[in-house]
Amino acid sequence: GPAGAIFGAWRQLALQPPAVSADRLAKVTEMLGLARDDEALADLCTEIEDVAGSQRPAPFAAAAIAAHVVAIRPDAELLAWWLADLVLAQSLRWPLPLPLLMTQAFGPAFRGEASGKRIRPGDKNFERAVCVALVQAA
Repeated sequence: GPAGAIFGAWRQLALQPPAVSADRLAKVTEMLGLARDDEALADLCTEIEDVAGSQRPAPFAAAAIAAHVVAIRPDAELLAWWLADLVLAQSLRWPLPLPLLMTQAFGPAFRGEASGKRIRPGDKNFERAVCVALVQAA
């Protein structure tokens, strides 16, 4: 079912090096139940390489890719978290990614202080929330 497919996507993340390709992204988008768009996936591969190769600190690179994905596909938040964990691993030169951010996505790090509303990718204070979430996940 859907839960098994989502679990499979994160399992696939953790079992392979943090490399990105259009084929890998196509497989993950399918597992997450998203419509496939080959042109958008190719553009996303380029964006991931740019963000991961930048001199930005790893948490900010992860936040940037998540915000980018949600900005172009608001229905793809699960993919945004998957890619954030992948970019984090790339930026830190880890041999394998870990699903650190996804495990915290609905936790206290992503709750607004006053409103209690969940902070989503691209929202104000999202980068700060990513940093706090990584500390809590470690």
